[in-house]
Amino acid sequence: MTDEARPRVLYVDDETAQAEDMIALMPDTMDIELVADPDTAQERIKDSAYDLILMDIDLQAKIDGLELLRRVKGFDPELPVVMLTKYEDPDRIVQSIKGGAFYYVTKGKVPSIQQIDHIARLAIKDARSRRAEEILDDIDPGSAMDMMVGQSPTMEHLRKEIRRVASEPCTVLITGDSGTGKELVATAIHQESGRHSRGSRFVAMNCAGLSRELAESTLFGHVRGAFTDAVQDRTGKIQHAGRGTVFLDEIGDMPVEVQAKLLRALQERKFDKVGANDSIPFSARIVAATAKDLEQLVQTDKFRDDLYYRLIAYKIHVPPLRERKSDIPIIARSIVARRARETGRPELRISNGALDALQVRDWKRNNVRELQNVLTGAFIRCDGDVIHAEHIEPEGFTFSERSLSYEDASRVARERFKIAYFTHLLRTARGVVSAASKMADLKEPAFRKHVRELGLDPAKFKD
Repeated sequence: MTDEARPRVLYVDDETAQAEDMIALMPDTMDIELVADPDTAQERIKDSAYDLILMDIDLQAKIDGLELLRRVKGFDPELPVVMLTKYEDPDRIVQSIKGGAFYYVTKGKVPSIQQIDHIARLAIKDARSRRAEEILDDIDPGSAMDMMVGQSPTMEHLRKEIRRVASEPCTVLITGDSGTGKELVATAIHQESGRHSRGSRFVAMNCAGLSRELAESTLFGHVRGAFTDAVQDRTGKIQHAGRGTVFLDEIGDMPVEVQAKLLRALQERKFDKVGANDSIPFSARIVAATAKDLEQLVQTDKFRDDLYYRLIAYKIHVPPLRERKSDIPIIARSIVARRARETGRPELRISNGALDALQVRDWKRNNVRELQNVLTGAFIRCDGDVIHAEHIEPEGFTFSERSLSYEDASRVARERFKIAYFTHLLRTARGVVSAASKMADLKEPAFRKHVRELGLDPAKFKD
């Protein structure tokens, strides 16, 4: 979850001292808010957006854990809940799972701290994935292609490749560095194929970090009683997709045992749920993606060669941002325009100096995702209507291995000087433009023009 917002977790437990000890021992991966009273918890859940609820099943109040679980699911059926219990009561555990809890963990032992953290992470990832699927079901055809911003030859080639393979039923392997937009490419393939119709879903599964049991159950589903915690049937990703598309992200991390079962499913076009005797035919298309070198994994026996050759019926490579730097201005402007709409700042724009500062960066990691993160920081630092180079690199202008030309570097430096100079004058004059223009030895209309171009608001300097 490193590439997403830090998860917010509400922990409901009336034994606050022990709960605080547990929170202190957990890895610092989430923002955990502790509440002892179930009524207070209900109000928080109604008024706030949480990624997960951790809940003691043995609450000593009018509302016990099971009742609070029922009410939480009434507020938001998709909000994941992990139940914690000091005593393993099979009946109450079964009731909580039937009531919609993602999982339960016995607390009180040090090893359970790591288990709680692990289960919490899985619950959050699962909920985000399911919500993303619902959003993708409602996306208009072609919108994924529209989001693939860029006019470089490599991007034009990528769009052509997507359209070429979209209508074919074959498997597709998408390769590329982290953050290049491989899932967006998979979504575009799905939408361009016509498989986006009702009942034909785009279903994503990240194979990284999953155990064999969880990966197998997530992909193929299981029947009740298949293993200890299988208290009810589960529909797997392949079955849930219908005639749509199953996107297997980070396929190189799929456990070898599950690779064998996936290979058999691709060969026979049917699969077995975990614990079931009868095979289920399927028509969903499999699209996989990896940032790793699968051929190297094959050579080291970490990936099955027969599955590899099944997956590369058609291969699409997503170019890294450093190989299409000419697209950076249009991508940046697109991100800024979208953020302006979302935040109600219609006048927000990005300067040429800021675009130069973006183009000079190396972009060796995370690619478009890194560009989005850099611009998010710039949005926060920008008080006016123009994002400048200083908002991109607040620590000061630096040169990369591929430096700007003298003319472009001079423009960045001039812009930095202008915004620093006019900000200083307005601050000194407390926002009085006539006084500031005299300090600059400029006529007031000329001074106002500079201030307007820089996106500075004199009124903000009055205090």
